[in-house]
Amino acid sequence: MRKIAVFSRIVLSAAWVSSGACKPPTPDGETGTSGTGDAGTSATTGATTEGAGPCGVDGVQFNQICFRRYEFDTISANFIHAADFNGDGRPDLALDNGTTRELKILYWNGPEDLQLSAAVTRTGGGGSDIQVFAADLDGDADIDVGILQDTMEIVTLADGQPISAKKLSFGQNVGYGAVFDVDGDSMVEVFIDTFDGVQLWRRMGDAYVLEGATYPVPGCGYLGAMTAADFNGDGITDVALVATDTCGNVDLELLPPSMGVVLLGNADRTFTKSDEIWAGTEPQAAHTADFNGDGRLDLAIRNWTSKDVSILLGKGDGTFDPDVRHRPGFPPAHLGMGDLDGDGKDEVVTEGAYKVVAVSAPHLGSEAVQLLADVAGPVAVADLNQDGYADIAARAGDGSNRLVLLVSGGP
Repeated sequence: MRKIAVFSRIVLSAAWVSSGACKPPTPDGETGTSGTGDAGTSATTGATTEGAGPCGVDGVQFNQICFRRYEFDTISANFIHAADFNGDGRPDLALDNGTTRELKILYWNGPEDLQLSAAVTRTGGGGSDIQVFAADLDGDADIDVGILQDTMEIVTLADGQPISAKKLSFGQNVGYGAVFDVDGDSMVEVFIDTFDGVQLWRRMGDAYVLEGATYPVPGCGYLGAMTAADFNGDGITDVALVATDTCGNVDLELLPPSMGVVLLGNADRTFTKSDEIWAGTEPQAAHTADFNGDGRLDLAIRNWTSKDVSILLGKGDGTFDPDVRHRPGFPPAHLGMGDLDGDGKDEVVTEGAYKVVAVSAPHLGSEAVQLLADVAGPVAVADLNQDGYADIAARAGDGSNRLVLLVSGGP
């Protein structure tokens, strides 16, 4: 496979920081404060300090794992998304520049061996609020990049290289979406919010067609967040939807909870309501992870107005415990999920207020540890160097949008 090497000078940040280990997680079996809207004791610690520490003057520590910050002065992005785009079993980074709408793929083979693909110029939405998907969207057996903002745009890849971009139509007023193969036939479906309701669109040849019923948005209002995964372990993808309630002139400043629903997928490409769930005020994104290491998928829902993250532990049957609120200490602008310390439990990585913090047990009220400063925009969390510890990708917060990586170096 041909890749275009990056010959730019790697700039190591002068703002190296190190910290002591964060507060140990609460032992297994203990529970935090639970119930709709209840908050644990999550707060951001001031653990990052200048000077020599357990990871040296150029490292930062999280739960005994050392990380190093890298900055790249010739690589920039508004949006960063991690996925395996060339099928080699290693995560890569899709870098999208909102201003120029150029999309590139960055392949990581070490800090001195970065390979950057050619660019494809998109015609669709820009900025940092786009949704990005990695899937075979056109049926050619190569992974593609799907960009959703008002409409879906497919960036076709061949051997990991972006080739072309084209738009798909799902009607008007397209909002949130999820891309998956609901019935296991290797034909990707798109579950998408059209404001009239949430609909399943199935790929037929070179196009997508509407199939089946329209599922209403939970409660009343508009859809705030959506994510798709197999929540009940039957091998069929399910969907979780959370709405922002705007009915009856609701004052969001009163911080009312937001209603959601879990739809379990059926083999015939229909969905059945499983569980009613609740989150904070004005949810804007939903993610799946395993926060307690029990092998069951959990939910993390980012709530903007209530300035918290709803953590819902999954029971493995498509139902969830009531939400526990993790509060990072600032309005959470973006989230990432991954196992930073290799203990089999995912951490919540939160960006906001020009910093990135991580918390080891958000459902138990653990303290958040600051890992990055002077960064902004979406974060991508993935094990780039394949050492068993997830790494973090973000962008500099000084307006340059240059790529910032926090890469683990082991214990």
